[in-house]
Amino acid sequence: MKRIDKIIQTYGITKLELAKCLGVSSNYIYMLNSGAKPITDKVSAQLDNIIKNGLPHIESNDISDDKKTLQTILQRLDDMELDIKLIKRHLLLPPDE
Repeated sequence: MKRIDKIIQTYGITKLELAKCLGVSSNYIYMLNSGAKPITDKVSAQLDNIIKNGLPHIESNDISDDKKTLQTILQRLDDMELDIKLIKRHLLLPPDE
């Protein structure tokens, strides 16, 4: 869907951020963009409004919650990487480069 791509490129946002602005799921945005789902009149009007007037304010709490979630995931990945290194060392396997 050209309007979605135009908004994403114009404002440098992700489909997830656009979904939050529209109050829909990111999955719905992906389905709209691929043509797998028809657009509702409400979402169509919201997209037109964004193109005409710009993005609405995104709640900073939503963004900070997302950042906290991503930080938690990254920390867990770091922890798992360390665990893998320790297991390999214990098994006397050569380290990955």
